[in-house]
Amino acid sequence: MPGIFERFTETAKSFPDFICFQINGEGLRSLTFKEVHDRAATTGSYLSKIGIKKGDRVAIFAENSPEWCASYLGIVSLGAVVVPMDAQYTKEEVGNILSDSESKAIFTSKSLLPTVQEASKDLEIDIIQLDEPVPDSPPLEFPIIADEDLASLLYTSGTTGVPKGVMLTHGNLLSNADALIRPGIVSHKDHVLCILPLHHTYP
Repeated sequence: MPGIFERFTETAKSFPDFICFQINGEGLRSLTFKEVHDRAATTGSYLSKIGIKKGDRVAIFAENSPEWCASYLGIVSLGAVVVPMDAQYTKEEVGNILSDSESKAIFTSKSLLPTVQEASKDLEIDIIQLDEPVPDSPPLEFPIIADEDLASLLYTSGTTGVPKGVMLTHGNLLSNADALIRPGIVSHKDHVLCILPLHHTYP
């Protein structure tokens, strides 16, 4: 079974001009599957350029946006591991997770940049603003991803103790998608409303 980015690439080739994401902020903004795929591929190439490789941890600390999703896809395209974080975390919580996960880079938004800068001041980590254009990088030949390769490291809320990282593979996440696609519960003809923070994952 191909990895998450490979599956998304197949969909983007089949439906390049279909709307992939819409967000209602300062007016309705839409991105097609091709636009999201292109940004994700550019993101993966840029991460490779700055030294991120398969198995490295890369965090995302930002509000919901299409760029959040493109950043996720760009990270997993390399076989790197996404560490999603709650946009309401304090600088102490961000610092603890960055340190525990040994993240090599973090995507954040302009509004949360000061928190990340404070949280990471004693760490060696690349900070990337996901609401800015991704720097151009040489095209990349993306690695082959296996089902058992790690895709995400999700931290628990820590309500009963220190937050712990839960490992989810490409196979784990794709099986959730297939559980909806194969029986025909959702298809390319449907619109799906997302009101939850994107750092959450539900079966």
